[in-house]
Amino acid sequence: MTLHHRLSGTWWPAAAATDRRGGILTFSISTGGRLILGEPSASSTRALAASGAPTADDAVCHGETGSSAGQIPGEPITLLGVTGLEFADPENPENKASAEDLVADVVLRGARVDSADEHCFQEAVAEIPELASWMTPAGSATTHDLDAGPIDPVRIAVPCLTTHARDAHSLHFTVERAAAGPSAAESPGQGPLGPEAQDRPAPLSMRLSAEGPGLSVDEVRQHFHTVQDLITLATLAPPAPLWAQLRTDQDSPDAALFWRQGLAHAGPPAGGGTLVFSSADAPFETLLPRWYALRLQHRVAVDLFMGALRSPHRFAEMNLLVLVASAEALFATTDGRSKRQRKDATLRIKLAAMAERVSLDETITVNLPAQEWADRAARVRNSFTHTGEASGYSAAQLQELVGITAAVVVLNLLRDLGVPSSAWARGLARNPLLRRLAPALD
Repeated sequence: MTLHHRLSGTWWPAAAATDRRGGILTFSISTGGRLILGEPSASSTRALAASGAPTADDAVCHGETGSSAGQIPGEPITLLGVTGLEFADPENPENKASAEDLVADVVLRGARVDSADEHCFQEAVAEIPELASWMTPAGSATTHDLDAGPIDPVRIAVPCLTTHARDAHSLHFTVERAAAGPSAAESPGQGPLGPEAQDRPAPLSMRLSAEGPGLSVDEVRQHFHTVQDLITLATLAPPAPLWAQLRTDQDSPDAALFWRQGLAHAGPPAGGGTLVFSSADAPFETLLPRWYALRLQHRVAVDLFMGALRSPHRFAEMNLLVLVASAEALFATTDGRSKRQRKDATLRIKLAAMAERVSLDETITVNLPAQEWADRAARVRNSFTHTGEASGYSAAQLQELVGITAAVVVLNLLRDLGVPSSAWARGLARNPLLRRLAPALD
């Protein structure tokens, strides 16, 4: 399967099935889709005009491939999160465009759904490039020999979100050898890796199966990213792009799911020497349920932190604002004071409490003591919001604050995740990304 796809076919909005038009769809593993439609026929324009203006349902577009080289004629396609869906106005011919350029956040090839939360898939499989290095870290005596059989599935009960009710269903996560597909050694804009890729562990896949009503497109994306975020916490590096194979039942052909992921340029999967922690420190079957519980407890803090990791090359000012907000959100969900006391606490007090909670001064060696870091980070954040600048701080000093703040957030998350403290300092000290952000880390 190639990383970039180009399909010709017939396309129509879910809310206006009579408006069928030819067009070309291009999409890749992580950028969503782009659909260029041809000029509409007079009959389709009249039909659409009679049905009124496009509604929110027009964010879903269906398609069917035509007879062309390398294509399966009649293959169903679903585009979700479509924007730019504009149609010719028969009352004003001068507004008629000869073609329309649409973009879609999600491309589902081989299946048709009416919404992103339609529960119709019983199983999904995705190769997670970072998973192999995390489960078979270099130099570790604890590895998982999948040739001897797959790891027992991890079962987690999670909310099942539907349009009408919030139910619960049981998910099974199974690690297995990756099947053929887009290679983990490639990513958009990055050719095959060099010979060193041959020394990496064989890629692993995560199989996700559901009991009950099945999985929706949104849930598939959410759960695979949740698993990948656990590994991202260990690598402190931008995650690799994902795609998934979906199945409605055992007899149905696989459908392929691609979606826009907004990733920074990701390098090769992290090796064992760059991991903050690995499955050797705590087994996957123990950590994954804890990670789901932790994400539920610290949702905002984790989302902010993962957002910073997905785009590490942004301005230091932006990274500092996001990471300080993540630390502040952690304070709100971990501190034992009353709600009124937490609200009245200054930012400096909140940051200092987060550093003290993980004994920052004793865990890692930095140029700034914890209290001084908390004071500087609070003053810089307040300076940003009150004056629009960070007076008196060089770029290097801002980067140091970014790195230490990241370390504070990581340590607090690892503490609550149950990763042994013996792995913290060793892992943080050897991780190249954090060392680059905060050169003072030993």
